[in-house]
This record gives sequence, C-alpha cells and structure tokens, in this order.
Amino acid sequence: TQPSDCICSLRHYFGLDEDAKATCYTCPTGALCLDSTCFEEASAASCRGADSPMVGTWERDNGRRYLLKSCPEGYSLINSTSGTSTGSFEHDVQNCKQCVVGQEYILNPNTDKCQICPPGLECTGGPSYIPVIA
Repeated sequence: TQPSDCICSLRHYFGLDEDAKATCYTCPTGALCLDSTCFEEASAASCRGADSPMVGTWERDNGRRYLLKSCPEGYSLINSTSGTSTGSFEHDVQNCKQCVVGQEYILNPNTDKCQICPPGLECTGGPSYIPVIA
C-alpha cells in the first residue's frame, strides 16, 4: 500500500470495504464541509475552519463507512431514499435536516420527520410550541 492509496478526492473519505480493502466512499450530505472536503474523523465531528460542529452523532461501521446514528432536538434524521429515517438505507443522503422554526415541529428526531405547525400554534422547531392568541 502506498501513502497515496489512502488519500481520497474531494467529497470522499477513506474507509475499508466488506473485504477490508482500502476504498474511498462518497461523503454523506450531512458530513460535507463548505470547501467540499469530508469530515475526517467522527470524534472531531467538525469541518476545518467551521464555527459550529457537524450536526448529529456519527460512528464508523466496523472501520468502514460513517453512519449517522442520531440527530439533536429540532432536526430530522434522514438516511434513506424516502427522505426520512425509514425506507431503504442510502449512505450518501445521511444528514440532520433542521425543522423550520416558527413553521414546523418534530417529536422524535431519530424516527419522525418535521411536521407543519397546526393553526393556532407557533412551533419552535422541536417538540415545544407556543399558543397564538388572536
């Protein structure tokens, strides 16, 4: 193995495939930095030069691919082609989608998707709401 074998192009990261061979995986949407690099270590969980860390808890799948395990309050976990956390898993679309404050809410970030706020309520993006008195 040459050192250059362990370097991936932009929008990719280094990992091992099912046969423990070196490979470059496409960076998931939620792990892509503004400069088109991919996060380098889940423990760092931030993009170089960024003011805030990447959103969510990411883990390595037995030294292979990175997987988004959970999202914080006010975010919906997306890891499937259906745009939710259910359906067929799709590595490349993984991200925590922030619910729109004032317009959406979410009860369980890891299984639910952002919902439109019902009339008469002002939603905070998470599980809380404020009644609106007309």
